[in-house]
Amino acid sequence: MRKLIALLAFLLWPALGWAANCTITGQVFNPDGTALVNGTVQFNSMVQQTLQGNVTIPPTQISTTTDTTGTMKPIAIVQGLQGQFVFCSPAQGGCGNPTPVLIPVASTANISAILIGIQLSSGGNVVASSLNVTGNSTMAGTLTVTGTTGLGALNVSGAAILSSTLNVSGAAGFSTISATGTATLAGVTATTLSVTGATTLASTTASSLTVSGPGQFTSLGIGAAPSWPLDIQMNQNATTKAHVLNNNAGASAASMLEADNGSCVTDVGVFGTGATPSGSPFYTANRGFVLGGCPNGLLIQAAGTAAMLYLSAPNGNNVEVLGNQHFGVSNNGISRPSVSACGTSPTVYAPSTDNAGIITVGSGSPTNCTVTFAAGFPNIPACTCSTVNIGTWCVANPSTSGISMTFGTGITGNASWVCMALL
Repeated sequence: MRKLIALLAFLLWPALGWAANCTITGQVFNPDGTALVNGTVQFNSMVQQTLQGNVTIPPTQISTTTDTTGTMKPIAIVQGLQGQFVFCSPAQGGCGNPTPVLIPVASTANISAILIGIQLSSGGNVVASSLNVTGNSTMAGTLTVTGTTGLGALNVSGAAILSSTLNVSGAAGFSTISATGTATLAGVTATTLSVTGATTLASTTASSLTVSGPGQFTSLGIGAAPSWPLDIQMNQNATTKAHVLNNNAGASAASMLEADNGSCVTDVGVFGTGATPSGSPFYTANRGFVLGGCPNGLLIQAAGTAAMLYLSAPNGNNVEVLGNQHFGVSNNGISRPSVSACGTSPTVYAPSTDNAGIITVGSGSPTNCTVTFAAGFPNIPACTCSTVNIGTWCVANPSTSGISMTFGTGITGNASWVCMALL
């Protein structure tokens, strides 16, 4: 008789307004993050419970199934009822451990929202299609989210894997964030941050940052907190550098940094290995460049005390603007012009270059001297020559490889030349 009365009470309580049901829906996941395919979801309240309003609910057992996507068929359970869920997966070979739950006081609920509080507080893995956290949450397991995620403050010591949208507005500390959707982060600390979707970061710290989609940063500091919009700080006994790589061999490939004031740009870069750039006869593949595109030109200035400017080529010839305002050419000792057919034992003044130099003629008062350039010129240069012998003229006859100097009379002492390249 008591069993019959209990059964009648259980059948009648859903119709009572003060014992309203909560319809539970959603997608169910295995602990590894895969969907619970063609499985069962079992709820058991185990004991009789008296809810608010003195509503007595007998022990309740309800079960439902999931489809091929893990989406469960809706079930209705009394609001405020305590019990446990058991999830059974044919693919996993059986049922998992019971999970204690409290049915929300709401007309509907997503099963992920019911489970999330239990899993966050227990330190286990969290798998959810929709996650909303407005308070402080600490989790030591793995967070896998397939839907939109809004977080206040979240601390994760495991991996956070997001396939949709991540929005963090509070303080959040992650050891790993991996997002394949859109990530908007503020106040986030992560050991590793990897985002393949669009990314907006503000006050975010990561020792490893990978963004393969569009990225928007208020400021970016590498090695330290930024003091500038882009700040690279790495104090080490090695080169600290910013690296821009484009190894495409196409006709339009180049790697460069560009400064833009809205009306003109200046570029620093290198043309690709197969580039065929147009616009200047000096543009060619495998050539670095500094290109000023502004109407008032390009300023290259050494502003320090006694500062110098250098243009250096690998053949040893350099162009220098010295700190005392002299403009000249030099040779770094790799190669020097040489002199021959100029009397006995002629010499070349050590600082001489192909562009300008001085020779001391040999004994015998020669009337001719030949200077052979160290590197030579691509075309025959324009050259002049002179001697220290008053009243004696000098005629220069240049070629791409050297210059022949002929004097009006035999000379002693020094003779000099100046050559300008014609390109």
